[in-house]
Amino acid sequence: MQETEARFENRVVRTMICISPWSSWPLQVKLFCPEAAEAWEAAASRGLQLPAGFSLTKEYEGVDGKRQIPDPQRTGPIDVKDGESTS
Repeated sequence: MQETEARFENRVVRTMICISPWSSWPLQVKLFCPEAAEAWEAAASRGLQLPAGFSLTKEYEGVDGKRQIPDPQRTGPIDVKDGESTS
């Protein structure tokens, strides 16, 4: 079975998070659609342990706030500017 681009990219990100220097930082990943979450889980089959400071959040309402699965606590698109994390 051919690996999709999304699965390949998720596998690369998961691998990077698990090795130095990235594994020493409190990194977070936010997934904005079920397809991305599926690709993330498929990449887990490599067996790499995610570091202790890592966090994963699923926000299926999407970056623009217009996905089919809305979040009643958020109105409008997310703030994509670099700055302090809100979660």
